[in-house]
Amino acid sequence: MGTFLETLWQLIRDLLFSPAFWGFAGVMAGGWLTWGREVSLKRQERDRDMQFAAVSLSATLSRFIGACADVAGDDGTYRGQAGSDGILQEQTEQPGLDYDSLEIKWSSLPGLIVDKLFIFQIHVGDEHDRLKFERDSDGPPYDGYFFERRLAFVELGIQAESLVNELRRAAGLEPHPETRSSVFLRGQRKELDSILAKRAESASLPTAADGGWRVLGQHSPSLIGSPRWTPHRWPPQLRQN
Repeated sequence: MGTFLETLWQLIRDLLFSPAFWGFAGVMAGGWLTWGREVSLKRQERDRDMQFAAVSLSATLSRFIGACADVAGDDGTYRGQAGSDGILQEQTEQPGLDYDSLEIKWSSLPGLIVDKLFIFQIHVGDEHDRLKFERDSDGPPYDGYFFERRLAFVELGIQAESLVNELRRAAGLEPHPETRSSVFLRGQRKELDSILAKRAESASLPTAADGGWRVLGQHSPSLIGSPRWTPHRWPPQLRQN
């Protein structure tokens, strides 16, 4: 047993003092350091790409939120007055959402965030189509359409703000500062929800099965918040403030 241990120790000592061993160890250590440095540089580059993408998308969505606030405040009147014929007219343009002009690396972002961003973009387009149908289905003075339009863009603006904050958290950025547009949108949602509640109390509302009402959210992605009853076509008794 003693001879075996002595032999083993002799081999280890010869190895430790062998120039070949230290040469090999140096090569391995250098390789690991180079690999570690490359991994660190790639991680830093990915983080920079992610933050740049998040900042660029935040700016695009923030402009969209501001435009949503403009539509949310558009009741079809100009300084409180309808047109000479009594018909309400759009005073603001409905915003679209386009990421095509952004030069970012989408692969730097988490897949779930990218999925939500494009689902939301599709949802915005769907709402444009739905509102066109709402206007075609409504009749003069189009007050039902304008209420539905305001409500739709209140929801879109609030959903966009939620996406911005989720995006910035994923990229390690500070939360998006509260803006006048976001405050206005939340105030408008309270106001419109209050109007809906009062109308529901004062009218005998048809059910969804009657085809006269629908639940906002069934036709759209799960990004929408709590479902609420909104008119598919406003009954005459609800055409009042």
